[in-house]
Amino acid sequence: MSAARGLNTAMKDNLKTAGAPATSASEMSGAGTVTRVVKLLACLAEADGDVSIKWLCQSLNLPASTVHRLLGLLIKEGVVERAPSRAMYGPGPEFMRIGSLVAAKVQIVDLARPIMRALVEESDETCVLLRYIPASRKVMALYAEYSSHPLRYQIDMYQPHSLLWGATGRAVLAFLTEPEIEAALKDNDRSPVSGDKLPPKAMFMKELRDIRERGYALTHGQKIEGAVGLAAPLFNSERRAIGCLSITVPKARFSQKGHAKLSGLLLASAAKLNRGLGFSESTIKG
Repeated sequence: MSAARGLNTAMKDNLKTAGAPATSASEMSGAGTVTRVVKLLACLAEADGDVSIKWLCQSLNLPASTVHRLLGLLIKEGVVERAPSRAMYGPGPEFMRIGSLVAAKVQIVDLARPIMRALVEESDETCVLLRYIPASRKVMALYAEYSSHPLRYQIDMYQPHSLLWGATGRAVLAFLTEPEIEAALKDNDRSPVSGDKLPPKAMFMKELRDIRERGYALTHGQKIEGAVGLAAPLFNSERRAIGCLSITVPKARFSQKGHAKLSGLLLASAAKLNRGLGFSESTIKG
């Protein structure tokens, strides 16, 4: 017997004689289920598109009955989603939401924090970082740097908001693909402040073109009553919109002169953050 093998055997014997609690069959079964779920989620995350039961069985080396059972549990929680027209599976909205939160916290917030602090020091207006959640077609605030003014807005963190209303939603929506824009329009969300419907489609699409042309969105009182919002889009290395950087100003402090200064600061800050995110900025307009 080798020295290493003998030491391992002795350690096991000592644990047994010391009265270490035995692992129950149910505990072992539970641990096995957790391991399989983690591996299944990793497969879905790494796959190039939706996958079949057969593919999962081969990748995980598990029987079809086990894979079916695990998928059923995860679908119930919204972590996995089944394609409506065929037996194919992919990440669900809850998986996307959790993944986006983790990725954003690890990378985007760390990159954005000093840029946002510098913007607030220069403008003394509240700056907010928002992440786009494709699965739900919503944006969500991840981090805020606040103005020193007594009159300012408290931002609701991690709450999903429509793409259709407010500068923070429209700054992202304007830079999505045409199918994504059409899908968002079908959501038909009303204004959270007034309850108004969207303007006619032709008028709304022109507004999105205007946002693309100037590089940022500007809205008045669409999400917060009495507030003016400016927001510029953020992109990843694949040139896809992943969120936005925004400034929220009370209407009483907003002016044309202030608008010019704030929009310039916002665009410069967003461009700096985009470079940190790997976006090669030749142009984002058009």
